Amino acid sequence: QGKKKEALETFTQASEFGSNEERAVGLVALGTALLDAERIDDARAAFERAIERAPARVEVRLNIARAWLSTDKKEDAVRASGVLATAADLAPDLPDVQTLIGQAREQQGDLDGAEEAYWQAVRLAPQATYPRRRILRLSLDRQRYAKAEQQADELLKIDAEDPEHHFLRGLGAARQKNAELARTSYRAAIEKAAGDYPEAWFILGVLEKDTGELEAAIAAYQKAVQLSPDHSGRH
Repeated sequence: QGKKKEALETFTQASEFGSNEERAVGLVALGTALLDAERIDDARAAFERAIERAPARVEVRLNIARAWLSTDKKEDAVRASGVLATAADLAPDLPDVQTLIGQAREQQGDLDGAEEAYWQAVRLAPQATYPRRRILRLSLDRQRYAKAEQQADELLKIDAEDPEHHFLRGLGAARQKNAELARTSYRAAIEKAAGDYPEAWFILGVLEKDTGELEAAIAAYQKAVQLSPDHSGRH
C-alpha cells in the first residue's frame, strides 16, 4: 500500500519476539523493507543479524539473496553472491540455490557462469521451469538457436498450458525466420492466456509488420495498447 513507515515498524516488532528462527524471518523482512527504502547499511545490518539468529537456515540466506537481487544493481548482485556461496556449502543439492546463483551471475554479466548454474538447477530438478526459461533466453541472446529450441520443446512437455512457454517458442522461431511457427506460437500463447497477454500481442504485431501484414499488425498493436498502455510507444 506504499505505507513504508508502518511496514518498517511492523517488521521491527516482528524481529524482536519469538524463537531465533522466527526472529530471523522477521529480520529478513525488515531488511527487505529497509532495502526498499534505500537504507542500504541498515538493511545489511538486519540481514547480518538474521544470519546470526539462524546460521544453518538455508531459506533465510536464500531470502536475503532474493532481496539483494530484487534491486537489479550489479553491486547488490555481488552481495547476493556472497550470501549464496555459504548457502551452496550448506545445501549444494538444493535447486533454488543454483537458480539464484544463476541470477546473481547473470546480473553481474557472467553469462557462462549463469548458464552453468541454471543447468545445475535443471539437473537437480528436471521439471523446474524457471532455470530452463533463463537458459532459453540466454541462448537466444547469444544466437544459440538449437539450444533455445531444445529448451522450448522441454518447457512445452513440462507444461503446455503455460502461455509463456508458447511465447518463448515463438521468439525462437522468429529469430530463425520461421514466421509461420512464430505466428502460431504467439497466438497459442494468447489463447492460453485467454487473450490477456499484451507482450505477445505486441510481438505478434511486430511479426505481422515485418511480414507485410499491416492490417493484422495494426490490430495486434491496438490489442496490446488496450491491455497495456505502456506498449503505446514501443513499435
